[in-house]
Amino acid sequence: MKKILVVEDEKQLSKIIKLYLEREGYDVTLANDGKIAEGLIEDNIYDLVVLDIMLPNKDGWYLLKKIKFLNSKTQVIITSARGEEEDRIFGFELGADDYMVKPLSMRELVLR
Repeated sequence: MKKILVVEDEKQLSKIIKLYLEREGYDVTLANDGKIAEGLIEDNIYDLVVLDIMLPNKDGWYLLKKIKFLNSKTQVIITSARGEEEDRIFGFELGADDYMVKPLSMRELVLR
């Protein structure tokens, strides 16, 4: 079973994402702030990280760099309200595999 870490500080949204991904058969772990996510990333190997950028304690840009440093094979989908071209390009330059602008379509997220 593929392991997915969802890093999202909006608790209701993170629960919805988890529900949709679990229905598709994924093993999903939630983290609601950057510091918790960092610990999980250091202690576990994930197939995919769904990563918000604006997080308490450590931001998503920092976490993206850390994820790619620890395991370059881990796929990362950024989910952010920041949809400007500059932000999307920066995310891809740091190693993001995909970038989705909020509000999210759960069907689209599952397909990606």
